[in-house]
Amino acid sequence: MKIKLIIVRSKLRNRMLSAIMKTFIFLFCTTVFSFNLENVFSQEKIKISQDQLVTVDQVFNIIQKQSNYDFIYPKRLFKNTPKVQLNKGDVLIVDLLKKSLLDNKMDFELSEDNIVIVKGKEAFKNTKAEEDQGIQISGSIIDSSGVPLAGANVLEKGTTNGTQTDFDGNFSLDVSNENSILVISYLGFLTKEIVVDNQTTFSVTLTEDSASLDEIVIVGYGSQKRKELTSAIVTVDSEELNQSSVANISNALVGRLPGLIATQRGGQPGSNGSDLLVRGISTTGNSAPLIIVDGVQRAFNQLDPNTIETLTVLKDASAAAVYGVRGANGVILITTKRGKSGKPTISLSSEMTSVSLAQLPKFTGSFDYATLLNEAKRNEGKAEVYSADDLEKFRTGSSPLTHPDTDWFEEGLEDSALLQQHNITISGGSEKVRYFVSGGVVSEAGLIENTDYKRYNFRSNLDFDINDRLTVSLDLAGRQEDRLTPTPDVGETIFSGLVRTPPVFRAYYPNGLPAMGLNGLNPVVNGRESGVTESTSNVFLSNLSFEYKIPSVEGLTLKGYFAVDQVFRTTKAIEKRYDLYEYNETTQDYDKSILGQSSITQSYFQGAPDSGSGAIDPTLTYNATLNYDTTLGDVHHITGLLGVEKAVNESFTHNAKRLDLTSDALPQLDFADAGSALNGGNAFNNARLGYIARGTYSFKDKYLFEAAFRYDASENFAEENRWGFFPSFSGGWRLSEEEFMQDISFINELKLRGSWGKLGNDRISQFQFLDAFGFSGAYVVGGSPVQTLKPGVIPNTNVTWETATTTNIGFNLEVMERQLALEFDYFSKRTEDILQPSEKIVPSFVGALLPSENFGIVDNKGFEISTSYRNNVGDFDYWARANYTISENEIVEIGESDAVPANLKETGRSIGSRFGLIAEGLFQNQAEIDSHATQGPNIAPGDIKYRDVNGDGTINNDDRDFIGVVSSPNVIFAFAFGGYYKGFDFSMQFQGATDFNTYLSEEAAFPFFNSGKLLEMHLNRWTPETPNGKFPRTLSEDTNNRQVSSFWIKDANYLRFKNFEVGYNFPDETLSKLSLSKLRIYVSGLNIFTISNIENFDPEVPSGRGWYYPQTKSFTLGLNLSL
Repeated sequence: MKIKLIIVRSKLRNRMLSAIMKTFIFLFCTTVFSFNLENVFSQEKIKISQDQLVTVDQVFNIIQKQSNYDFIYPKRLFKNTPKVQLNKGDVLIVDLLKKSLLDNKMDFELSEDNIVIVKGKEAFKNTKAEEDQGIQISGSIIDSSGVPLAGANVLEKGTTNGTQTDFDGNFSLDVSNENSILVISYLGFLTKEIVVDNQTTFSVTLTEDSASLDEIVIVGYGSQKRKELTSAIVTVDSEELNQSSVANISNALVGRLPGLIATQRGGQPGSNGSDLLVRGISTTGNSAPLIIVDGVQRAFNQLDPNTIETLTVLKDASAAAVYGVRGANGVILITTKRGKSGKPTISLSSEMTSVSLAQLPKFTGSFDYATLLNEAKRNEGKAEVYSADDLEKFRTGSSPLTHPDTDWFEEGLEDSALLQQHNITISGGSEKVRYFVSGGVVSEAGLIENTDYKRYNFRSNLDFDINDRLTVSLDLAGRQEDRLTPTPDVGETIFSGLVRTPPVFRAYYPNGLPAMGLNGLNPVVNGRESGVTESTSNVFLSNLSFEYKIPSVEGLTLKGYFAVDQVFRTTKAIEKRYDLYEYNETTQDYDKSILGQSSITQSYFQGAPDSGSGAIDPTLTYNATLNYDTTLGDVHHITGLLGVEKAVNESFTHNAKRLDLTSDALPQLDFADAGSALNGGNAFNNARLGYIARGTYSFKDKYLFEAAFRYDASENFAEENRWGFFPSFSGGWRLSEEEFMQDISFINELKLRGSWGKLGNDRISQFQFLDAFGFSGAYVVGGSPVQTLKPGVIPNTNVTWETATTTNIGFNLEVMERQLALEFDYFSKRTEDILQPSEKIVPSFVGALLPSENFGIVDNKGFEISTSYRNNVGDFDYWARANYTISENEIVEIGESDAVPANLKETGRSIGSRFGLIAEGLFQNQAEIDSHATQGPNIAPGDIKYRDVNGDGTINNDDRDFIGVVSSPNVIFAFAFGGYYKGFDFSMQFQGATDFNTYLSEEAAFPFFNSGKLLEMHLNRWTPETPNGKFPRTLSEDTNNRQVSSFWIKDANYLRFKNFEVGYNFPDETLSKLSLSKLRIYVSGLNIFTISNIENFDPEVPSGRGWYYPQTKSFTLGLNLSL
């Protein structure tokens, strides 16, 4: 029955995919043949609901809500003009505009992208005071992406002489003289002033005004004007993201946004993304934020950054409440780019990047290694390993065959690798159809052999205005990811070997034969010749959505979408036998050994692409919302949202393995030993249902209120606990709009905000409320083994959600004509009902596997502050911004036994607390040892001295105490600055973190650990001649100095020169000759240098033994052009 069910589902899925593709082909053809639709502006009507007297601004609002037209005009153009009498009934838009404008000596014209440009009849008339001194100029105006800005205002400062750009963003104007100043403005962009000087042609790039109060900010299931926001929300746009040349977009977020903690733990191609946290860690469970791309829970790490429009982080409960059970850890919203009406714009970007390791541990050479190993053996009272002759050969390098000096990192790693990224986008559209199409490729080579990552991205976002009320959108996206890695684990096998193997072993003999290293192994050869793993993931993402303006109620729209996400992943792992040789000094021959085994393992997975959210990702998503947006009497702005969403996950995997391939040249299961076959597989299903509601109210854009809730059901809980209700409330007060603030002219915006809400978290394994059984061991019955069933964990029928209650208080301040902005938020969050194992309370000998229970409690609080400044001096535009976040957590309840000593309890401390002995320096003499508590056998001067915490005269585990917190940073900060001058632009970013530690041990800290090698830092050791040495006396076998203690926990605070970029935008004269609208070349760097107290390793390194692919730094040469 299960097999039939899978087949039926597979057929149904294939039919759905086929239907979507057919729809895409139809709509795409519609796109191609619909660019010359007739302009019906003169025939369009709107409905006036009642007789009313309104302002001209209100007339424009009424037209906008019932049509697709937008208006551009000076902000206070109609401040003192007469009101317009409207009569109930239908009226032509063109007649209404004439009635409203002609009496006020205004005129209008319609651009091809549905923009109505309003202007005074004389205001933009080209005039010249002195005909004989006039200069004719021309130029083009584009945005930062190279898209022409139609309808941009170009005005000669101090006069009424001006014009507007045409559909292609071009303009021409006669100005008085070379001292004239051009004032260039466009709605939603920063105004720019340019001195004419001796130029006659201009190419002007306007920057979007992120401080604009009318800017639309993406929020959960919709958007809001920035001035009406009452929640803690931050946004970064595509231009800023692209200042970092990265293959994984998560790495471009480091230091960009307050409240977002991004930590990169390694640099392996295809797996080098940053761990993301919103406002730190607030649970002992899964702390990952929810990732939403174009309304659907899906991954964003492997998105092409050129396709991203904005990235928004929802930080408090008010912002994230509409995501209910998935929103407790914050939400990251990504919106991809869409087409705009206008001629096609073709943009190309290309980058070539040189990647190298940012930092490697520094180990000693063979001479120092051998010298200190001998010293260690003397300290232990044992015979020396190396003779004086051996030491001399190591020192002089006179016998490289028998006494090598091998740098294992140099042998196993490349000096640099090449990263290439190329992308092309095409966007544009007509009145009724708009399109954005993108294709890109990433090729990232690794710094160890057989490591490579390639990605091919495609995206097509299409919008169709079926009629005045119905818009349909079809988004199709996909990518293919090809990964190549050595079959041995890169960290635990290859890098562990590079970190551990001493320099007295060689990787290859002079004749090229691979040598046998420590314990008969060779990590370099193992990584190169023992087999490779190839993985191909084909990801398909689709959204079919609509928006319908309901005719009977003004401002009421129905929206919905259906999304299908699938990944089809195949993996093939090959293991090969390989040869190593050992030089025989007696026979002067090379003795061969064969290592490894021959095998092939193949697997296939079909299901949802992993978003990294921690929550189960959907393969199917259904969503419908009813949205209301109206303004009453020009003072009451009301919005509402009601919705329902269902998400379903269906996935399965198959795998097979066989030993002994007939030939490495035939890597297929059929050519391996059938008798060794092992097969497996599993299937997984999950569903979630939620009801959504949100309402907002604004009075005179001054007093703001918002309420939201989500009612969620999750299959992870028993039926009686399946539903959860998650509400939130927030409010805001724009003091800057009050009458008593109008005399304080330098304050442009001052808003106070506050919010409260409760969110959920269901990121736990399924079916904890059910009895579980598994196959385990066998009994002998009748002389033969019989497989048996064994009960699993005792079920917990009361298992339920984690609930996080969050309070947020903040303010926004903008002064000096919005050149200086400041934002502040304080937050307090309590997460309750955290699922915790019971063994800290109940002893393990009760005879059953106990379930986890909802009794954990964690508090998390902190604050965020960010500031930005922008200005210009003549032709030099510049900006600066900075942010600072502090987030600290405390365990309130974790279920610890009362028998645990107070100094060893996790309760009251931070998540990630470590306990060990307290180091008090090094013993300097025998008398000091004799007068101290008994610390164990063989203690000598130069060993670590530990505190006798309980005062019993003996050092043991009872003397353990809190030694520090090993976790993500509690404090992050960043500052960046940049500018633009006559075509040149630059930006720099510095980023850092404080209040966190790392614990390095074993090969990363101890000399000769596990027969390993020696770090250079150990040369600064204690000896009778150097009693001030930083590290303990040298030992090869050590029980005292290697104990978990405060000696080895290190302050990981750091400051990093994160990235820089310098670019040049070619002038209009050059662009005209090349028939281009934009041409920019640039160089950039990433992870340039780091200041830290950590020796040998990057401060973001995972704690432990140093077994990881190190972080990288890179330098890029890039090109952007637009046609």
